[in-house]
Amino acid sequence: MHATQAVHYLTQYFASPEQAVRGLSYLDDSAELLKIYRRFFPDEFARNTAPIRETKDLVATLEECLRLISERLFEIPYWYFDESAYEEGPLGYIPIDPMFGDWWNMDFEDLRPLWQVLLTLVGDVTPDRSEDEVIKQVLDARQRWWNQRIDHDKVVRLCRRQRGPLRHLHTALNAVYLDTGNPWFDTSYENPIQGIEWSVRNVSYLKKSWLEAQQACDHILGLEKWLYEETANIHRLLDLWSRGLAPQPT
Repeated sequence: MHATQAVHYLTQYFASPEQAVRGLSYLDDSAELLKIYRRFFPDEFARNTAPIRETKDLVATLEECLRLISERLFEIPYWYFDESAYEEGPLGYIPIDPMFGDWWNMDFEDLRPLWQVLLTLVGDVTPDRSEDEVIKQVLDARQRWWNQRIDHDKVVRLCRRQRGPLRHLHTALNAVYLDTGNPWFDTSYENPIQGIEWSVRNVSYLKKSWLEAQQACDHILGLEKWLYEETANIHRLLDLWSRGLAPQPT
């Protein structure tokens, strides 16, 4: 073989160590995603994997699997698709976006109404005097309890005795402080949950967690709506809160 032809052959068909590692990682991730595809979407798997002959066929199949996961199991953030993380490169870890965002990077006026109430009560934010009647009541209560902290365990017990939306106050409080035990609530943009690899077991776990997170989110939004339905409701919340305060230090 002529030297020029040999160089051309080597350039076309031999990979650098970095390319080889990347290629092997891609194949390994692809194999895991195909297992997920077969486990959760057997009908689609049977239809869409038969014609895989080239890399472009595999890429299209993986993309379809990810789309089905996002539609039927749990939400995959749009940026994961936009960045084409699955195209001929390692898939990386399963992406998890926070359900409510990072409240500490937001102006008070941009916070959810329920977050405004809870963060004012615990003293983590001190808004200016507000025209909102609910926040006025909360500010007055916070001034009365300025030197007292909330007893979280006591609030949990009090909430379990409630009927209706107020029963879920402790769930909202845990969500504010990323302490629910659910990855969809406990991650943040500043400190994302990483290291959950693509596998059948992890997808099953995240599917279950996503359903639980959606249910908890419905409860939180229901509490927020209830709070503003009538004036008496903020008084009910503040009454429960006052009973959940730790004893004053002597």
